[in-house]
Amino acid sequence: SLRADGVHGLSLTLDVMRVPNPVQHFDMMRTLAKRLATRLEAVVVDDRGHALTDALMQKIRGELEKRVTAARTAGIEPGSPLARTLFGE
Repeated sequence: SLRADGVHGLSLTLDVMRVPNPVQHFDMMRTLAKRLATRLEAVVVDDRGHALTDALMQKIRGELEKRVTAARTAGIEPGSPLARTLFGE
């Protein structure tokens, strides 16, 4: 029904430090985005409208892994009460 309703865009966001296992959540979000794009005959794009290829998504995943590792090294576990406090709205 999304296609029939004329939806022109759909945004998926991931609040990296506020969820446990952010890389796993990123992978799930990427899978969902690809499935939605297939079903809706659409393209997955970034916030500037540029297509997000598998190679770019893999690069983003690598950067995410680095940031999660850095946070853990600093004693901040993503999704923990401390992370939720530090990275809250």
